[in-house]
Amino acid sequence: LIAELKEIFLLYDEELDGKIDGTQIGDVVRAAGLKPTNAMVTKASGTEYKRKGEKRITFEEWMPIYEQLSKEKVQFFHNTFCSLLF
Repeated sequence: LIAELKEIFLLYDEELDGKIDGTQIGDVVRAAGLKPTNAMVTKASGTEYKRKGEKRITFEEWMPIYEQLSKEKVQFFHNTFCSLLF
């Protein structure tokens, strides 16, 4: 799974330096199969990147964001399912 995620990450590496632009965090997470809102991405990354070129991040910096969002996805579906039951 990590190799697949890194491959997806590197597809967005426009400068071929092993990093993506901060504005692409959500795009890469979505390309990896998650469907977070922009607010969820901002919360997970701790920063809202509004302008391209503001900050570039490595795969190692991106992975914890992906992991947090994947856990939130599970929690979201659990809460939604439970609310439908009761």
